[in-house]
Amino acid sequence: MSLQIFCVGKLKDSWLQEGCHEYLTRIKKKYRIEVHEITSDEEVISKWLKPRRELWVLDEKGKLFDTKEFSTKLASSMQQSAQGVGFLIGGANGTSTQVKQKASQLWSLSPLTFPHRIVRLLLLEQLYRAFSYLNNEPYHRE
Repeated sequence: MSLQIFCVGKLKDSWLQEGCHEYLTRIKKKYRIEVHEITSDEEVISKWLKPRRELWVLDEKGKLFDTKEFSTKLASSMQQSAQGVGFLIGGANGTSTQVKQKASQLWSLSPLTFPHRIVRLLLLEQLYRAFSYLNNEPYHRE
């Protein structure tokens, strides 16, 4: 089972690249994860979204989870999706309605609005936090 992160656009800021690399390195010690930079969100439908795969779209109007809820939902999705779970970070103009309709989950990191390039770092940190929580590792504190 693998995790895929699809990001519309390229990450150009070196400080964000470094942060993303740090969390990717941590996650890859235990889980298969890949990040794909794509030109449009529709690419996800044609190239990745197949039966037995889940797609979570990050969207400001999506469901809010606390760390425990997200960790539990992620673990469940990983068990049920034999071929993987994907996360889509749309571009500056958001994600198309067509893609949102095909998503398994619309998820919001916060009621605040973030630049899409920063969302990649936030998503990776939250994935690392969720895995740490699920594995009873000390990263997440209550």
